[in-house]
Amino acid sequence: MMSLENYYTIIDQHIEEYSATFQIKLNAQHEMFIGHFHEFPLLPGVVQMELMQELLEMSIHQKLVLSSSKNIKFLGMINPTLNNILSVNLNWTMDQDVKLKSEIIFDADIPMVMFKYSAQYTTV
Repeated sequence: MMSLENYYTIIDQHIEEYSATFQIKLNAQHEMFIGHFHEFPLLPGVVQMELMQELLEMSIHQKLVLSSSKNIKFLGMINPTLNNILSVNLNWTMDQDVKLKSEIIFDADIPMVMFKYSAQYTTV
C-alpha cells in the first residue's frame, strides 16, 4: 500500500481560534503522482479531502473522524508539476461536532480556487 507521507511540505501557516491558512508545496516526485496519470499527474480528489482533515486536526490538536460532507466542488485540476504551490484556507465551528468550510487556491498572478469542501467531523 502506498504511503501518503511526504507528498507536501508546509511552507507557511497561520492558525487562529476558528480559522487557519496554510501555504503548501506539493512534492511532484511522490509515487502517488506517478500512479495517478503518469503523463499528466493530478492530486486525487480523495487526497484533497484527506489534506483538509489533516490540516484541521493539526490546527485544533484533535483527531477527527469524518461524519458527513455536503459540499465537494472540484473546480480545477491540481497538477503538481504545473501548480505545486497552493494555499489552503480553513474555517470551522466547534460544538458537539466540528464543522469545516475550506478551499484550496492556486496562487498564480490571478489566484484560482481549485477545490471547495464543507464537512462535519466528530472528535476521537
